[in-house]
Amino acid sequence: MAILPEGTEIVVGTDQASDAADAVSAVSGEVAPEDLEEQLRKFWERYPMDARASEYLDQCQPDVKLKVITTFDPRNKDETDYSRQVTGYIRSVLEMTRKRGREEDGLDETEKRRKEDVLPPSEEQLMAFRARYPMDERAFEYFSSSSASA
Repeated sequence: MAILPEGTEIVVGTDQASDAADAVSAVSGEVAPEDLEEQLRKFWERYPMDARASEYLDQCQPDVKLKVITTFDPRNKDETDYSRQVTGYIRSVLEMTRKRGREEDGLDETEKRRKEDVLPPSEEQLMAFRARYPMDERAFEYFSSSSASA
């Protein structure tokens, strides 16, 4: 039994050729919001899921929804509840989208942090740190000569 968001109608007797044509136009970015909603209804009908998984998909950005509904290919096609598979796939699409965004920025988060201008601590700050966290001379020398990000 499929649990759909409130107010969602189920379209019975969908034609797979029509779905494929919808998917092609969706990927090319030519999808009107009402067409996306229609494709979502077909997806929910084809792959029954619980309310949480359905809401998770419904809350995604349109490009993520589109990617999920046009490329989802479940491992086990005999399921009666695809919640776990759909949720996992949504997560992977979101991660791929985030990764692509970082690549487009040219730097991932770690590189961005490394490139930030961090001023080295002053002598006064080093002495205050040493007073709060006692250490021997060798450890203090190592700490003092470490990069500012440490």
